[in-house]
Amino acid sequence: MYTRTRNVMLAALLVAGSLMSSAEAQTGAADQAAKLRAQLTEVQAKEAAQQTRLKELEEALKPENIEHSLAGVGSTHPEELREQRRRQLEQERSGVKTQLDQLATSRDALRPPLPPRTRARIKTAPEARKLRLRVRN
Repeated sequence: MYTRTRNVMLAALLVAGSLMSSAEAQTGAADQAAKLRAQLTEVQAKEAAQQTRLKELEEALKPENIEHSLAGVGSTHPEELREQRRRQLEQERSGVKTQLDQLATSRDALRPPLPPRTRARIKTAPEARKLRLRVRN
């Protein structure tokens, strides 16, 4: 009788222990998912800021804007100043593009992978649209 009671108690403890570890695992997974979502949001915000900066640089690189930015600067060789400003802006633009590439890589790594069925649907979606258009015409 004593061993039977002990076995029942032991089984109950094992079940309770596995339930607790399962609950802890779920909590840990939820915490991890929340951290990943926060990181993804942060990367997307940085990416948006860099996209804005890239547009500003593209606008600043236009010859008329380079000339306008140097309008108040007197020089005997204004063409050299314009060239120097253009090189400076192009270097900055190159750095921003590199950062955008790195952020895109980070963003892709933080996103959960798509299930195979969804990937297959995405690949065939343009094909299906073409077929529907052909049928309608």
